[in-house]
Amino acid sequence: SGYEALDGNYMRSYRQFAEDLADYYRFEPTVLGYVLLQGLGGADTPTLTNFATNMGKVLHGAAPNQLMSLDLTWEGADSAADYRALQELSAVDLIDVDDYQFQDSLEPLDPVLLETLSSIDKPVVVGEGAFLLDGDSDAALARRAQKTRERMAAWKQWGFSGALLWAYQPGWSAVSEEF
Repeated sequence: SGYEALDGNYMRSYRQFAEDLADYYRFEPTVLGYVLLQGLGGADTPTLTNFATNMGKVLHGAAPNQLMSLDLTWEGADSAADYRALQELSAVDLIDVDDYQFQDSLEPLDPVLLETLSSIDKPVVVGEGAFLLDGDSDAALARRAQKTRERMAAWKQWGFSGALLWAYQPGWSAVSEEF
C-alpha cells in the first residue's frame, strides 16, 4: 500500500500519478499502454498481486482502451509459478519480456521461461530488446544487424507478438552498451 502514499517531495502518490497520466493520455492513439514494475523488487507474490490488481483497475478505469503489463524479471525455474501467477492476472493484458544480447554469440532464452510463456494465453512482446554494438565501423554495424535479424527470427519462432528495439541517441560519438 506504499504506492498509495506520498513519497518524499512528490506531490502525488504513485497510484495518483499513474491514474492522472492514464487519464491525460486516455485518447492518445500512440499510447498502447502502461508497464508497471521493473523487476520484482523483493516483494512477495501476494503483495504484487494486490498491487497489480489494484493498479489494473485504476489504469483500465482511467484509460479503458489502453493495455497494462508487468515488466517482471525472470529469476529462473524456481520462480516460474509466481511469475506465471502474476502474468495470468486479469489486469495484465500482455507479457513484457526483456532480451539484452551483449555477448558475441546469441544466447538462447531460458527454456523454462519459454515453456512458461507458452502456457499463458496472452501475447508476449519484447519490451526491451538491445544488441551490443562492438565498434563504430560499417562491419560492426553489419554484425549487430545480423545478430538482430537472427534474434528477431527466434522471437517469431517462439511465438512472440512484437518487439521494441532501443535506444536511438542522436550525435553519439563513442560505442558503449547503449545499444
